[in-house]
Amino acid sequence: MIFIFGSRLFGKCDDVAGMFHVATKFGHVNFLPLIPMQTYIVLSRNGNQFRGVPIPLSAKSILLAWARVVSLVVAVVAACIAASVANSYGGEWIVPAGVAIVAGAGFVLTMWHRSCTKAGFARACQLGQIAGLNEHGFAMLQKHYGEGTGRGFEIVPVGDPEAAAGFAPADAPQGWNGGAGNGWAPSDADSRGR
Repeated sequence: MIFIFGSRLFGKCDDVAGMFHVATKFGHVNFLPLIPMQTYIVLSRNGNQFRGVPIPLSAKSILLAWARVVSLVVAVVAACIAASVANSYGGEWIVPAGVAIVAGAGFVLTMWHRSCTKAGFARACQLGQIAGLNEHGFAMLQKHYGEGTGRGFEIVPVGDPEAAAGFAPADAPQGWNGGAGNGWAPSDADSRGR
């Protein structure tokens, strides 16, 4: 039997299309990931080579790598057992076939379901900051996720209504104050009739 061993990236997750994803470099035997060595934000790949930024080991990436391999191996073995039992004994193939279907569904889920493969906006921003994205990169993230930039106003939490009553930013219109803690309101001078 031939053994192929080395290191390779497995556990692709937190993908931001066209920008980067997270993957873990594993020590492997026959392409079965065994020992997680380092997790990376992968910026680009070219064959077996990649350009990336090392980050702490990602539990999500490691667990996905192992879950994908285990579910694929179980699906193939169970399907082979179901086929051989169906040919030999006639009717005892249902359980192994069911196991093969469930394991195959697990493989498909971990490989392609959005919750396993895509990064949310907050995670993408966190990874982008670690990877050293510039303003243009963050603008691309916002566009990709449909998140707008500033909306032209700032929301200020109100703790003490009396303190908030006199709050007015430097750029507030003349005669406006913070009102009763529920947003902008005209000052007393404006409400008395102008």
